[in-house]
Amino acid sequence: MNKQKIVIWTKGIDNLCEGKGHVGGLTVQMMFWAFTFHKNNFQTFTFTEGQTRYFKGLNLLYFPQKMRLNFLFEIVYSIFYIIKIRPDIILFRGASRSLFLISHLSSLFRIKLIFMGASDVNFILGQENIPGRSYNKNLYRRGLKNTRYIVVQNDNQANSLMENYNKRSISIPNIWEGSPRDNNDQELIIWVGNFRKLKRPEWFINLAKKFPNQAFAMAGFPFDKKLHGECVRLSEEIGNLSILGPIPFYESEKLFNKAKILICTSEYEGFPNTFLQAWSRNIPVLSTVDPSNIINNKQLGYCVKDEKDLFRKLNELLENEDMVKTIQLNIFKYFNQSHNPIIHAKRLLKYIE
Repeated sequence: MNKQKIVIWTKGIDNLCEGKGHVGGLTVQMMFWAFTFHKNNFQTFTFTEGQTRYFKGLNLLYFPQKMRLNFLFEIVYSIFYIIKIRPDIILFRGASRSLFLISHLSSLFRIKLIFMGASDVNFILGQENIPGRSYNKNLYRRGLKNTRYIVVQNDNQANSLMENYNKRSISIPNIWEGSPRDNNDQELIIWVGNFRKLKRPEWFINLAKKFPNQAFAMAGFPFDKKLHGECVRLSEEIGNLSILGPIPFYESEKLFNKAKILICTSEYEGFPNTFLQAWSRNIPVLSTVDPSNIINNKQLGYCVKDEKDLFRKLNELLENEDMVKTIQLNIFKYFNQSHNPIIHAKRLLKYIE
């Protein structure tokens, strides 16, 4: 019996595993999905800009990045690989104009296309956060309308999808390998995210000023170079704050091994991978966003409304050891039940039957 074929429609999984270049949280999740399908006996394909054609069980397809006529190259390579491979399933994640092309090719060749939301704004008209000209958003919206199987990360995304596109979905949170484990070297309060205004890194810097006896560390890619430069300047005035800059995924894993609290100061998120990195180590999360109210409902940390509340809750976590132990027990119970890749792969396959 021939194996079913799936294309994980993204680049950079090989770079992520080898610690090369900058890749975002979207690629991290696509990596977990790729290896999960491979373990489930799928012939699994994904894209690369490098020369390697086989990597840890994945078939790598060469898909170059062209600065000029990029959209034309995108069309040609997409059509070529779909005709060549004839996949049974395509897994596509995050808002992109490419969804328009892939959705129509999938319809034409009777391929089951699964679109996974990567952020709450992916389903809010006008807020999709897609770079380039306005027609990129229009192409994405038309592609989403033409897609049957849609995965959301939380209730907010499901509601926005229904309100704006009149489409139902299945809710699957981000997946993660492994079970929660305790750290013995927990000393840092950390912030991990791209330096952008919507991430509000200055809130974390203000916290570091108010807790001079605690060690703080920030890591992330400087998307907004001006903002990043200002954060670096401010950090130089604070003796207990380190800004590490962009670090590869596996370096971030080492950072989490040293952490005792993760802080998120974003205006909005989908379901951050950083939360799972923290919870896989029984680390409480103190956040301004709470996907599907999981943090508060499951008591995995705290969700706060403003900077004053952020200060108060951090102080509570630092002062109350019994509270932290209770949160860690809650994390252990929740994580094992909620983010298992095998369980969610079965749910996903049943959804598209």
